[in-house]
This record gives sequence, structure tokens and C-alpha cells, in this order.
Amino acid sequence: MTHGLDLARVEAELRGERRRLSSLLGLREETKVERTADEMDQIQAAESRELAARNLDQQARQLRLINDALDRIAEGDYGICVDCDEEISPKRLSAAPWAKRCVRCQEAQERAEAGNSRFDASLLRDAA
Repeated sequence: MTHGLDLARVEAELRGERRRLSSLLGLREETKVERTADEMDQIQAAESRELAARNLDQQARQLRLINDALDRIAEGDYGICVDCDEEISPKRLSAAPWAKRCVRCQEAQERAEAGNSRFDASLLRDAA
């Protein structure tokens, strides 16, 4: 179903990216907590740890997407949208080989997530 794509090349690319992310996730020194007497240094260190934690979270999510894509290749489902079962365009897969949704379904997913975020924020605001 993946017209125009060399699955062996895609798989090799995904495996390479998986190795890169796995090695990055193994380097967690930037999240280490160090005590310092200076309040400004403590604030900067906390901000650095928060940024490092967000980066690790993003890398872990990306690694999951890559592993899922490799599973879909192995199962013969690569290039098929998980929501509508339509073919994902080769152009989209070239840009994001880990994509599991077609553009239409991905946009719908993002709108739903954005709606949930606004809903959650309004609940927190109303509860305060």
C-alpha cells in the first residue's frame, strides 16, 4: 500500500533514528539535581532541569512513534491510517516516516487534543 516508498530504506532510516534517540535518552546528566547556596543559580538549575525533562519526554514520545512504525512495517500495515484505514500519502511518510495517521485524521486528532487542553484548563480555572 505504500506506493513509491522503499520500505527497506524507510526501515533503515527509522532504525537509525531509534539508535540516535536511544543513546540520547541514556544521557540524563542534565536532569541531575545539584544544591547551590545562590538562589539565582537554583532557579536557573531548576529551569535547566525542566527543559531537559521536556526534551527527554519529547524524545521518548518520538521513540515510541518510531517503534510503532517499525512494528507496522513488520506487520504489513505501514502506510495505512490507524483511524480511517486509508493510505497515508507517500509525501507525508517521506516527511514523517513514523506517521500513523493520514493528514485529515491527524488534524482531527490535534483539534480534539487542543479542545481537551482548553477544557482541562477551564476546569482548573473554575476550581480555583
